[in-house]
Amino acid sequence: MRPVRSSKSIWDLLEHLCECICRFDPDGRIIIANAAFEQAFPAPVVPASEDHNVTESASGRGTRLDSLQLLTRLPEGDRSRLRSACQRISSTQQQVTLTLLNDDIGEGWHWTIRGIFNGVGEVLEYQAIIQPLSGLKGVEEDLLQLKNCWQSQQEASRYQLLATYAPVGIFQADPKGDLTFVNPRWCEIAGMSATSALKEGWKQAIHPDDIDRVLTVWNRIQEGLVSCEFRFVTPGKREVWVLGSSAPLYDQSGQFSGAVGTVLEITERKQAELQQSQLQQLSRALEQCGDNVIITDREGEIVYVNSGFERLTGYSEAEAIGATPSILKSGFHSRDFYQKLWATLRRGQVFYAVFTNKKKSGELFAEQKTITPLRDESGKITHYISTGKDVTERQRAEARLEQVNRCFLNFSSDPMENIGRLTALCGTLLNATGAIYQRRVNERLDSVCTWGMVRACENATQESLEALMEESEASAVCPRLESPGDTWYEANSGIWRTLVRTGDRVVGLLSLCYRTPPEQTADDGRLLGIIATAIAIEEEQHRVGEALRRQMERERALSNLAHHIHRSLELSDILPATAKAVREFLKSDSVLIYALNETGTQAQMVAEATILETGNPNQILFKGFSFKTNCLRSYRTPQTRDNLQVRVCDKSCEIQGFENSKTHMIAPILQGSHLWGVIIAQNSQAYRHWTESEQEFLGQVSTQLGIATQQSKLYEELKIANSSLQNLATIDGLTQVANRRQFDTFLAQSWQRSLEQQKPLGIILCDIDFFKPYNDTYGHQAGDDCLKQVAGVISETVTDEDSLVARYGGEEFVVVINGAKPQKLVTLVQEIRGAVEGLRVPHRRSNAHPWVTLSVGAASLIPRREWTSDDLLRRADQALYQAKADGRNCGRIAEY
Repeated sequence: MRPVRSSKSIWDLLEHLCECICRFDPDGRIIIANAAFEQAFPAPVVPASEDHNVTESASGRGTRLDSLQLLTRLPEGDRSRLRSACQRISSTQQQVTLTLLNDDIGEGWHWTIRGIFNGVGEVLEYQAIIQPLSGLKGVEEDLLQLKNCWQSQQEASRYQLLATYAPVGIFQADPKGDLTFVNPRWCEIAGMSATSALKEGWKQAIHPDDIDRVLTVWNRIQEGLVSCEFRFVTPGKREVWVLGSSAPLYDQSGQFSGAVGTVLEITERKQAELQQSQLQQLSRALEQCGDNVIITDREGEIVYVNSGFERLTGYSEAEAIGATPSILKSGFHSRDFYQKLWATLRRGQVFYAVFTNKKKSGELFAEQKTITPLRDESGKITHYISTGKDVTERQRAEARLEQVNRCFLNFSSDPMENIGRLTALCGTLLNATGAIYQRRVNERLDSVCTWGMVRACENATQESLEALMEESEASAVCPRLESPGDTWYEANSGIWRTLVRTGDRVVGLLSLCYRTPPEQTADDGRLLGIIATAIAIEEEQHRVGEALRRQMERERALSNLAHHIHRSLELSDILPATAKAVREFLKSDSVLIYALNETGTQAQMVAEATILETGNPNQILFKGFSFKTNCLRSYRTPQTRDNLQVRVCDKSCEIQGFENSKTHMIAPILQGSHLWGVIIAQNSQAYRHWTESEQEFLGQVSTQLGIATQQSKLYEELKIANSSLQNLATIDGLTQVANRRQFDTFLAQSWQRSLEQQKPLGIILCDIDFFKPYNDTYGHQAGDDCLKQVAGVISETVTDEDSLVARYGGEEFVVVINGAKPQKLVTLVQEIRGAVEGLRVPHRRSNAHPWVTLSVGAASLIPRREWTSDDLLRRADQALYQAKADGRNCGRIAEY
């Protein structure tokens, strides 16, 4: 396509179109420059007195330096950048862009430099187009001048030559926005041929995220000069940032006839802005990270260290900059180690290793390092970045844990032998002179095993455990190992002690003897806790072994009872059966099970098995009793689970309804650590001595009941959770209407029912108008709130019981109405649109209405066997498409 002729000369046109223009040779001498360039970059003038080699001018005030030298007109800091940019120009890269600063007027300039080559690919000259970054006023004049060019037919050929070789993209469009002309530079920038760009083809080159913005700007073209920054996407998937500017064209009658404009590539500027932002973020991240960071140049000289490096090594930033990482060398690593390091890095690979380095103070430390090569755009390695973490304590801890693991692997089947090994290992790893482990028997401490010199330890632990706890301000029922009170150091005797627990019960005491106070670290405490826990496990195995021998006589009864308890998850089945089985096993008069209320002041009977004719009390009151004689006193204010033991009451009982009981035995039912209730075995006709075996049996039954109540609780929670999961599987999490999965199910069921009954089935598809611009303008949180409001009013509008409102897609909703006749569908469509518009949600980016609105498509039919529900959906979707095509903010009904 040829542009219309111009009435101005080519040079005048170029002056006004591109602001500043300059051509210069490879030596930097100016061939030609326009007046705008001379004004923006004048030749410098220095006083004659400052340079004796400069001849004074006729005025005597000074003289200009070599006015044809381009570099003398630029600040010194920008000259090397200009040289570097020109050196990058070649036959394969014929154009570069960069930004320079003119200090004389304090303004930044955007340079576009293009090379002109001879037949062998050598640069003959450079053509530069310079535009100020402060504004685009000059571009408006350029475009207005370009518009006038279409009035002159005599200079058409010269303008065609200018457009062909101009270093900026030039285009012309008709009133519809279809391109009628593009120059070669436009095609080069967009990465598409002129033939492909014409008509609407140019839109294919615009980045999908930018096309709406470009079209929005184009719609304002008749207002005057418009411009915006956007991206082209080349066939090679490369994104090219450009600054597009355009001005309207009018014919002789004053009618709008199209537009003419330019595109200027600004990719380098955009990349520089991005890199600057990334560098700032990286700098903040490096300073805030806990690791130490070192950056060196290619030769290994340190150019940056963060504050973590200073804290770890003791070297200040001033001491490190300019030095090499060898200042941390400890002499631990061989020459081969460093040769392997450099060989890995020079291959461009990442090097991982644990270094033994030396601090400024001379202290050695272990550091886990990752060293990564950094490359420039050409792929050349320019720097190395090293991140390190101090792992000294971790290595020491790992070595000690390895010894503990080996001890575990060598365990025998005898728990007592294993406890002896653990005690010796604890003394060895924690550098004690002696170690002793003592088992708790009631409140007495009995020695189990010793290691090393333990006389002082033995003499210091002859007292009872209770007295020892009082002196150390610890408690036999204090929190677990990691809490204060479990481990303490006695300075007067030089003994480090820790309690050994199984659950919340103290089973023993592990003591370490020292001649001098030890330096206890957090890792030492963790190691002591691990060994104490292992001893507790062995103690538990020992206790279990002893208990197994005592349980043989009642194993069968308990097994049957446990099987019955665990056969059902319903307490209404478990509790009566358990009460009956326990009464039969104990041969007692009654077995009663009570459950506490939420306040713990009252218990309700939930199951009983009795041979008595008179009934038992339905409730037990836990308040108002004398704690001296009441058998439930420890259950009222329990401190630990140890206090909640099986109780035997053979005196006058203050529990209402049990005054005439000869004797009864009570066991707590614990749901985890919570007192759920009690089980009572009662003899009312004659006094009975409850043996220890019977007490243990009732305790074990109560334990099984505790498990049963926990399982029943979990079962109830599981049913609630399943109900919630079912709800999550069918409800959209954001809008709280049905999701797509529930919609598909409901539609399939409704289609089949309507097919069988031959009743009409209707579908309404609703789409929020211009929702993406709404999100872009107000943010995704506002978009989510908008979706919630729209879903809410649709649900409130659709009141039919046999209907469903669902979220169909991102901003689409669907309504399924069984038995929907055409007139009802029309009414519902208008009500839904009116309800959404009535929300008055502002939407300034909508081309349909100032508020958020809907485009609605609806369809209904009586199903036939040769049709499917997709046919109904397709008709509704076509109606929605028609509503959008008719300008949105409207509803369309597919023909019945």
